[in-house]
Amino acid sequence: MIDAESGQTVNLDQPAEGRPNRVIWMWSGAGVAIVAIVAVVALVLVLRGGSAPVAVAAQITVEEITNRVETERPRESAQTATAFTPAEIGQELLPGDGIKTFVESEARVDIRVQEFLRITRTTPDTIWRLGQFGVGPDTIIELDQGKIFILDEGVPGAGEPLRIVTPAGTASPRGTWMSVEYDKDTGEA
Repeated sequence: MIDAESGQTVNLDQPAEGRPNRVIWMWSGAGVAIVAIVAVVALVLVLRGGSAPVAVAAQITVEEITNRVETERPRESAQTATAFTPAEIGQELLPGDGIKTFVESEARVDIRVQEFLRITRTTPDTIWRLGQFGVGPDTIIELDQGKIFILDEGVPGAGEPLRIVTPAGTASPRGTWMSVEYDKDTGEA
């Protein structure tokens, strides 16, 4: 190679200031490559982080009560035993809470996740518990006894998978509504 200032031929393998030029170029290239790789990885992480599903809390409220309906809210009770108390219209519930209807009694509980609404109606003599709700994970309702109806309304195809879990097995809807009944005396769903 010809040096522009002196007009003399320069050998890149000759040391400059105690180091060969080739080593300098090699380390410079490696440094640029490492910076480029780090930049690409950081960009991928930023872009992927923005598209990940966001956990959204469900709004769960008691909307209708016929006769005697009670709720169990374990987080509000210092007692270790189950403590059902009278339910109220407009009462907000959280996962882990239970709903109990008595003879000739019914309840309607609405479960809203963003624009998606899932309406749950119970029949007399039913005990069920709210499992998990939200965007992303399966929605779970635990039915201990009685019969429950589920009606999905809202954005078509926006609903999360639903599982109703009983001691006898698990049921999932394949449409916009379903009912599940479990008899704890016979153990059949």
